[in-house]
Amino acid sequence: MKITAFLATMVATIVSGLLLASCYDAEAGQVAPSADYKVLDPIRHGNLTVFPVVASTSHDTGGFLTLDEGLRSGEVEVTESGIVRGMIRRSMSLQQ
Repeated sequence: MKITAFLATMVATIVSGLLLASCYDAEAGQVAPSADYKVLDPIRHGNLTVFPVVASTSHDTGGFLTLDEGLRSGEVEVTESGIVRGMIRRSMSLQQ
């Protein structure tokens, strides 16, 4: 009897949780409904695989910073998990 009551309570809790969870939509970003995205063939190099994703429309990329620019200016630091020091690129005047 106690096991049946426990199981009934658990099922009711799970069902109500699923119903409540379906009421809330999580938005990951603003995507136009007409945007066509396409995943291109993977690019592999060693253990790294990148899947390029392209859109059929153009976007303003004026606020983007390339990795090279970020490393040179010091705005970007590249580290590995467990490593305390990051990669520091010397300025161009010191390399010459």
